[in-house]
Amino acid sequence: MTPFTLLYFLLALLLYVAAVPFLLLFSLKKKYRRSLPARFFLWNNPPFRHVDLWFHVCSLGESRALKPLLDSLPARDIGITAITQTGYDAARHYDAQVRYLPFEIFLPFWIRRPKTLVVLEAEFWYMLFVVASVRGAKVIVLNARISERSYPKYLKFRWFYQKIFHYVDTFFVQSEHDKVRFESLGARHIVVLGNMKLAQRIVATTHYDKLNVETIVAASTHE
Repeated sequence: MTPFTLLYFLLALLLYVAAVPFLLLFSLKKKYRRSLPARFFLWNNPPFRHVDLWFHVCSLGESRALKPLLDSLPARDIGITAITQTGYDAARHYDAQVRYLPFEIFLPFWIRRPKTLVVLEAEFWYMLFVVASVRGAKVIVLNARISERSYPKYLKFRWFYQKIFHYVDTFFVQSEHDKVRFESLGARHIVVLGNMKLAQRIVATTHYDKLNVETIVAASTHE
């Protein structure tokens, strides 16, 4: 463990101890009733059994974006972690082991030896990348993006993102603009692949959710 990683771990531990009362309080809310206990207290959230391929997503959108990719893969041991309850519930529909991603202080004891870790978009948790890499996993960031609005914030912490990106083997980014932004933050081995969310197959439906707003439709104004 490098001095920086040790310092980061200790700071995360102090933050966790200070936050425990608030985490317990928020765990009473319906929105967080399953996700917070699982992530911050490992409640009903054991490590994966053996997995070859581990995907990490944040929420519902990233979870849904995995479907075409998972459908195209040959049968293998797959694990998926999520941050939010909606992301977790969506991932449960796939043929995979599904867990919540534990808070960073638990990761050195929770992560075993996946062959490949695939992180979607901008889930840049330092200990996730460090521990997975140290355990021998190939680390990939898929559908990576940095918006023009958030880019200045990334630049302020460039030194920190350089340390994270050091552990990434390959970035698959959404656009040439994203490639330039990631390169400026120290990323290497970058491939422009496009937005995988836009590449999903369109499915016809006869069910439409009722909008919660008043709507006026002019079907034809031609005399």
